[in-house]
Amino acid sequence: MKPPCRHRDKAARSSAREMVLYYVGQQVLAIMRYDPLVRRDEPDAVHQMRVAARRARSALQAFGQIIERERTRPLCEELKWLAAEFGQARDGEVLLARLTAELTAIPPAPVVGPVQARTTGHFTAQLGQAANTVLHALDGQRYLHLLHDLTRSSPIRR
Repeated sequence: MKPPCRHRDKAARSSAREMVLYYVGQQVLAIMRYDPLVRRDEPDAVHQMRVAARRARSALQAFGQIIERERTRPLCEELKWLAAEFGQARDGEVLLARLTAELTAIPPAPVVGPVQARTTGHFTAQLGQAANTVLHALDGQRYLHLLHDLTRSSPIRR
């Protein structure tokens, strides 16, 4: 016999508001967990942090009647900003991975010149600029205020 699922038990005893706040809280924890990984340029960290920001924002928007949309609107705007700051870095990662996979699938004979090296060189420069944008955002006051609002004085905590 399977033991009961703690999340299901909690859900049965919780209000919809509590469940939404729990979910948003999990996304906030993910943002904080991935922050140092993004700073160290760990694989997939930009993607995961961006996903967490977008999920938190989506939950706040989708459940506006439950958690007072007018009070959380500023948080949504800031989460949108954060995800956008990560957009160029994530797009570059995805494009480089796709092009690299496509180049690997092409037989070597029709490939003329150092295509792989040029592709990598182009995206290395682009990803470097995008990484600087991300780090600038993470080092800025706007991000610190967002974290503060999400973890301490946020209207979603009331």
